[in-house]
Order: sequence, then structure tokens, then C-alpha cells
Amino acid sequence: MVVMLPKENKQKVKLLKDNNPVSSSLSILVLLVLTLFYSCSSSRYNDSTTSYISSQRSQIVKTARKQIGDRYKYSAKGPNSFDCSGLVSYVYNKERIQVNGSAANMYSKGKTIPLHKASPGDLIFYKKDGRIFHVSIISRKEKGKLWVVHSTTSRGVIEEDVLASLYWKPMIYKTVTLSSFK
Repeated sequence: MVVMLPKENKQKVKLLKDNNPVSSSLSILVLLVLTLFYSCSSSRYNDSTTSYISSQRSQIVKTARKQIGDRYKYSAKGPNSFDCSGLVSYVYNKERIQVNGSAANMYSKGKTIPLHKASPGDLIFYKKDGRIFHVSIISRKEKGKLWVVHSTTSRGVIEEDVLASLYWKPMIYKTVTLSSFK
């Protein structure tokens, strides 16, 4: 079996071999186990993947996705039809996070974060003609892609990559973190 080690660990293995020939095999094994443990136990969130998200964020995304296919209806707050802010209220309230009102109202109560730091469960707000008019829930991030679940007037509740949308991308205004509503 061949194990590839980072350069700094290779130097440590060489040092262990040179300084302790009797137990070099054991030392190498211990170093390998520690290296594997460190690399597997890391729970750092990488912006290019959604492999590590909190349980609550995961549940928000799951609940939002369950609404895909429901129809759009102005001022509707669910459970079978939604407008954009109604969908967000419904999904967040299922997780006992009280968020109500229009998209503009939700925006005014949240903490803005840079888009590149946003995570699944956070909200994206859209602005047109000087006013906030729409909100969506981030469902996943991949390199160069940003998937959201939202209720649109033309297609109802859908999941789409807003960075690939000629309609939505230019209107992305701000991102608000889920943690600001707790």
C-alpha cells in the first residue's frame, strides 16, 4: 500500500527513520494514523462544496426542496402555494425561526454577509428599480454555481442556479445570513 503524504509529513517520517531505527516502523505508523485522523476530522466548510453544513441549515434546505412544484400565489404563505417571502417564512418557521413579512422587511432584519461567504440556508435578496422585490433560499454552492429554492411568478417553487440565470443574476443585491434571525 502506498500512502501519499504532504511534504512536511514526509520530512517528519525521514527524521523519525534517521533518529530511531529500532522503532521507525512504529513511528511511521503513528504518524500516518495522526495524519489521517487530522485530515478526516476536519469540519472546515469549503465554499466550493456543501458537504459540511449544520443540521438546521440542512433541514431548511430539505424543507425548501419539499415545496418544489408548488404553485405561486401572491401573498400566499403555504402550505400548497407561496409567494417568495411566504416560502421563506414557511420554511424558516418550520425550524422555529420567526421570519415574517415582505422580502424588504426580511432584509431589514437580517445581517448582510458577502455572497462568497454565504452558506445553504442563507437568503439572497434581489433588487429592481431601487427596491427589494424578491428573496430566495440558498440550497447549495458549487464552484461558479449558486443554487437557490424560490417561488417565482412564472414557474412556482423551483430550484435553479441563479448565477446562470440572465434574469436573476443582474438583480442579486445582498445576502443575509440565517444566524441573524436566531
